[in-house]
Amino acid sequence: MAKWKATNVASQIDYQRPIKKIPISMIKEIEWVPKRRNLGDIASLAKSMMVKGDVEVPVKVRPSRDGLYELVWGWRRYQAAKLAGLNEISCIVDNVSDAELFRQMAIENLLREDRNIVEEAELFRLWSSKTGKSYEEIARDLGINPRYIYNRVELLSLPQLIIEKLKSLPQDRIKLLHLLYLKRVKDPVMQEAIFKRYLEEGWTVRELRNVIEKFIDVESVSNKSPHRSQARQIYDLTVYGNLEELTSPLQSCVDDQRVITSRCFTHFDHPSAILNNGKSLAGYPPSKFVGRCTILDVRCSSESDVITLKRVKEAAKERYIQAGEMVFFYTGWAQHHGTEQYILHPSISLDVAEWLVEKQVSIFGIDMPNPSRLESRKFHEILLSNDILLLENLGVMKDIVGLKVKAIALPTIIKDLPIAPARVVVRKRRRRGLKDDGLY
Repeated sequence: MAKWKATNVASQIDYQRPIKKIPISMIKEIEWVPKRRNLGDIASLAKSMMVKGDVEVPVKVRPSRDGLYELVWGWRRYQAAKLAGLNEISCIVDNVSDAELFRQMAIENLLREDRNIVEEAELFRLWSSKTGKSYEEIARDLGINPRYIYNRVELLSLPQLIIEKLKSLPQDRIKLLHLLYLKRVKDPVMQEAIFKRYLEEGWTVRELRNVIEKFIDVESVSNKSPHRSQARQIYDLTVYGNLEELTSPLQSCVDDQRVITSRCFTHFDHPSAILNNGKSLAGYPPSKFVGRCTILDVRCSSESDVITLKRVKEAAKERYIQAGEMVFFYTGWAQHHGTEQYILHPSISLDVAEWLVEKQVSIFGIDMPNPSRLESRKFHEILLSNDILLLENLGVMKDIVGLKVKAIALPTIIKDLPIAPARVVVRKRRRRGLKDDGLY
């Protein structure tokens, strides 16, 4: 399967453009492009070039404004040609944009058998930063699974000492799944110590996982009182109401009104109460209310805050959100529950609703009474018309913000009531059975 994917990627490179000989002195590197650290046996490659007098496979360059050429890809061959003392080499000349340059660099990198996963991660992160593309968009450009990118970018949060070591190691010494397990250790000093032993002793995935889980168990015991149990990994995000709240008429939270509204408990809105021909929550299977959930950090400091799409994308940048997952926003507003300030809450821009639809989210949850303080139900309509349920008034999420958790959000459906009270609990996911859905 990996071989087929690599072949498929290879077909995306255009080798049909004219080839011309260009003096090496007229070729320059692009400063901001990440450079390959491990050039392999470059001396042998240089010797073969001295015999042939040219590179075996042309490098690619693009014209620059100063009359020179910038190297797009072929870094190792370019360095070997300089070492061999060649005056000129064969080049494919193509006036590619920065965005296309990243794509072609990534494609060539994917074809290398000795590709370095940290260098790939840095390339993906720079590509996203410089062009504004999401990792999903980059994955579509390359025809690969987005998790391939997310798994690698996630490694860049490891301690710098480990990152630098990984860049210099031969590819056969680097195992992605080992490194993803290593990220479960939160103490950087312990990460470095375990990583050092992993290299020295050549642990398998199972051996490394056993060491890490023993460390996590010891760390967990040392950080909790004797009376606490594993239940501390389960969090109740339910804000409870009473019978009077449940049956009282709904009051709007309008910008210029400081009205303590009813129904500030955790609940779903019935699609049938908002959409013409909308269905009841009873029409959804139980599986709709159980699954993976990503907690995004969009915390707000003021009632006038507007949670923009740019802000949401930044919070989700290195989080792979699969179709069918739940997404909860942590605004920090739950801490004001029961006060006047809770009612005058921040708002979420409508394009965020469109983004949630694009992500094919299953349930969207917020720790506020409503996505907007205005009387408009447009945000609700966009979500509910696309079968995305809206969960309002979640409890405090500060201990799980930024995590991917297992969530259970079960509604209590009461006849003739336009909303459904919900019990919401989440559990930190234990990272077992990691998969690398990529080209390795």
